[in-house]
Amino acid sequence: MTSTKPRTSFIIDQIPVQSIDEFTLLMKQFRTRTGCRFRMKADGRSSTRIEDFPESVHRYEVNLYFEMFYPDFPEWSERLEEGLPDYNLIFLADLDPEEYLADDLIKTLKGRMPHIAEFLSQKEEFIDGIDVEYVLPVSEGFHEPSWDDCIVFENTCGQEDA
Repeated sequence: MTSTKPRTSFIIDQIPVQSIDEFTLLMKQFRTRTGCRFRMKADGRSSTRIEDFPESVHRYEVNLYFEMFYPDFPEWSERLEEGLPDYNLIFLADLDPEEYLADDLIKTLKGRMPHIAEFLSQKEEFIDGIDVEYVLPVSEGFHEPSWDDCIVFENTCGQEDA
């Protein structure tokens, strides 16, 4: 018995950032109608494996708060004088709304954005805690980052010294 499925694969890349949502919606609808596979490489690198595009994806704006500890400057006022803030990283992620962990979010972010992986590796020894500040549907987010961007805020709103 011969297969009726052609062996042709199509590669589409360089989709403008502002059109990604429209493209993925179109492809999900096409996949539902035809049963074809819709696969992707999240970062576009040749070393990254190709994954099936998730069946049900919801895009969220994520804000991770990195609480830092600098042993040489344990008091908040000293940290501010030295320019040693806490950090917030704000980015978009495709998530199952019921399942997300800070570690998984960081792994996803590092894989998608090498410059953030480098930033975090430079700060790693000073990270005292990581909290998920919020995970909001994109339409309810505050900062509107693009898919290819991560906003890094220096957070200087720490507690006053006792």
